Amino acid sequence: MKFITFLFKAISHLYPRLILYPLLQPQLVCPTHVYSYGKAIFKCMALLTLFPAASAGATEFYVSPNGSPSGDGSAANPWDLQTALNQPSTVKPGDTIWVHGGMHRQSNRPTKFVSRLAGASGQPITLRAYPGERATIDGNLLQTTGGWVNYWGLEIMDSQEFGGGMMPIRSSSQSGPWPTTWWVTYDGNQTDFCVSGADLRAPNCKLINMVIHDNIGGGIGMNTAAGDTEVYGSLSYYNGWQGPDRAHGHGIYGQNVAPTTKHIIDCFIFDNYALGMQATGSGPSPIADNFDVEGSAFFLNGGLAASHQANLLLGAYQGQAQNPVVLTNFIYDTMGSSADFYLGYDGGSLNAVCEGNYFQTSAMFSGNANMTLAGNTFVNGTLGLNQSAYPNNNFLITKPVNNVVSVRPNKYEPGRANIIIYNWEHLNSVAVDVSQVLPAGTSYEVRNAQDFYGTPVATGTYNGGYIIVPTMGLSVAQPVGANAPAASGPDFCAFILLPTSVTNSHTAPIISPIGNQTINANTPPVPILFTVQDAQTAADNLSLSAHSSNPNLVPDANIVIGGTGANRSLTLTPTPNQSGTANITITASDGATSGSRTFTLTVNPSVSIGQKVYLPLEAESGLLTPPTTAASDAGIPSRRYVFSPVAEQGTVDLTVNVPVADTYVIWGKVLSPSYASDSFYVSVDGGPEDIYDDAEGMWSSDWQWTVVNGRAGTATPAAVSPRLFGLTPGSHTIRFRCREANSTLERILVTNDPDFVPQDLVAANDSLSVTPGTSTTFDQSALLANDSDLFGGALAIGSVPGNSTAGGTIALINGAVEYTPPTGFVGTDSFIYAATNSEGDSSSASVMVDVQPRTSLVVDQGAAQLRFIGIPGTYYNIQASTDLLTWETIATVMADDSGLVTATDPVDTERNLRFYRITLP
Repeated sequence: MKFITFLFKAISHLYPRLILYPLLQPQLVCPTHVYSYGKAIFKCMALLTLFPAASAGATEFYVSPNGSPSGDGSAANPWDLQTALNQPSTVKPGDTIWVHGGMHRQSNRPTKFVSRLAGASGQPITLRAYPGERATIDGNLLQTTGGWVNYWGLEIMDSQEFGGGMMPIRSSSQSGPWPTTWWVTYDGNQTDFCVSGADLRAPNCKLINMVIHDNIGGGIGMNTAAGDTEVYGSLSYYNGWQGPDRAHGHGIYGQNVAPTTKHIIDCFIFDNYALGMQATGSGPSPIADNFDVEGSAFFLNGGLAASHQANLLLGAYQGQAQNPVVLTNFIYDTMGSSADFYLGYDGGSLNAVCEGNYFQTSAMFSGNANMTLAGNTFVNGTLGLNQSAYPNNNFLITKPVNNVVSVRPNKYEPGRANIIIYNWEHLNSVAVDVSQVLPAGTSYEVRNAQDFYGTPVATGTYNGGYIIVPTMGLSVAQPVGANAPAASGPDFCAFILLPTSVTNSHTAPIISPIGNQTINANTPPVPILFTVQDAQTAADNLSLSAHSSNPNLVPDANIVIGGTGANRSLTLTPTPNQSGTANITITASDGATSGSRTFTLTVNPSVSIGQKVYLPLEAESGLLTPPTTAASDAGIPSRRYVFSPVAEQGTVDLTVNVPVADTYVIWGKVLSPSYASDSFYVSVDGGPEDIYDDAEGMWSSDWQWTVVNGRAGTATPAAVSPRLFGLTPGSHTIRFRCREANSTLERILVTNDPDFVPQDLVAANDSLSVTPGTSTTFDQSALLANDSDLFGGALAIGSVPGNSTAGGTIALINGAVEYTPPTGFVGTDSFIYAATNSEGDSSSASVMVDVQPRTSLVVDQGAAQLRFIGIPGTYYNIQASTDLLTWETIATVMADDSGLVTATDPVDTERNLRFYRITLP
């Protein structure tokens, strides 16, 4: 058992540079060492966690093309591949078998290898390509027993170098799926090479970052016995053959029965003879259940064939496919078909989830019961789908004009990512933001999926921001026994980003910038979000501390560091009733070096009565970074919103001018029908991002206001709600970055009022006065004057009921309201009206109608109640006299909005004769 091993090799044909990776315990800090290799001198550095630590007590073994069954699996005396696959007694669950570069086959010809490896739950056996070397299995790999095995980074292909004068071919004169064209006689026995490159028939296996191509029977086959299989980050291309009936052989062919699941995630499946992927079977018993297809690109399948069939099909010929999940995938083709993506097939599906995908070709749906369909972009139409029943999708009627770029980080190899580009703008090169994948200072290369083993299309040292990848002149690898297909570029490009090295042997931890903070005294503490990273040390193993320069204002004990891994938070609690400034310094240490970050905290004196601020902004008014774009609501074209069709890509920056320093909250108006498109990253003034789960547990097909929240470095949605922002007077920039494809944002509101809940439109109750027995028409301003639109939009009366509470009639005529009281009615009546705005919002309020004679005098308990109708807003003198000669002003009253004037004379008019008159002041 070695404590830590460094592997280094210069490979000219694939990795023409030194790669140094720690294999065991990569979180340990390794001092710089110098090693000689030939005439070169290399520095060894514990750098990238591309190769995770082996399990405690696990052992490493080695395989070489020149290995032997009599070897012991050591680096000095390795096994051949088949001996290792037989699992010698020394190989235990949790062990790793490293496969050296070169061609692995027997008798110098394609070989059908059989794996009998058997790991255990939580302790898989890993068969993995040796770092920096191209380990190729020539033939195929079959596993029918055992399981719990990870196959990682290997190439599987069929060279068709069978000997005996046979030449590589990719067509057969025989129809059907079982031709004998590739039956080969080996040592007097016939061997069928019309098989899948990776043929899995045992459970709990993973194909990780594999390259599987030019296999006759197909790329990857997985039957029902291979439950809970995962295919991740792999390439499958040039698989299959052309028959006289049609092309055969798919990139992936799978069958599955619940409750197990098959996962196909972040793969590139392209240029196969038949379909890219087909999850199907004849049925009617379950055969295509629980397929989880996520983040993968399916393109140009059928490119080697006489005719195109489809890129992705899920569903059985008979019987429903249960619980298929299709999330955030990308489909592209130049030929296409009516069912280029086909969900349901003849048997249909039950409980399908299809969300966040980008379909450049036609999509077909058939018999999908209880289907969730949301957040998808359909560029070329659908079949078998009532589009109006699924409004939360983007059904395009014109060709897109803005590029779509997606970067999909690899979960097994940090720094690796898939890059997918729909080049609608016809650019010769595209800028790609890889800041969420590569640390600054990392050397990298970008490989074209269609020529993965060719020359990288881009190389460099990452300095932050964007890298540039070409879309023109991309090469295409040569298939075995066939002509090369056309390049997918420049219109569509699929790349693999790979880290190669960094410039320093040991670097200090890096803390993200933290802006200066301003808060008011005696306000709740505000979590401040930041990130921490270290090139050699796992973020979880870094030691963090904080110090205040002003312990009277902020004692060190009042600084709490939270979060885990790279995502951390800092919560500051100033001393009550204290104000002033303090410099807060955060330090991160990896045990050998440390890095720090300092910012200033300003605590303003507490204000007992503060100015309430309400700052509304339309999302589309912000600065949009593609692929974020603005669109109109299909039902209400005047309602504009912003979204990105690609996860983790695109931003909108909104600028707000804050009049007073205070603690603010941000509200967003969002449309989130499901969990698949309900989150953004939010940051202010370039500070750290946190996840805004905009409708967690409150998903709705209606627009709704929700407060911006955060996770504060945890995995819990809305762990901090609301998220608080200390803002100073002046201009501030609020950035929303798309986290999930098709998350939508219409408006935001910034306020320092913690009790305020935004409402786009609020209608207020009204009072009107009318004369009995006549119809009265009120201009809409009589009802709308006290109504409010949060964004200052124009209001209108949307509807009124036909009848009032007392049975009067109400009509809406050219925007005005006509009210007619019941015959002979005197008293109080009422009705409800609805106010609307241009955004389609509506709010209702009650109108009290006082039906009284135009001028009246009522004596009640001795006091006189006078009323009459005047001019709205005009003041009147109410005067009284006992002799008609001398007049006394008893009240000066302004007529209300309906012109009603009322006054009371408290003199006992039952005992005293009184006369009244009305004059202007």
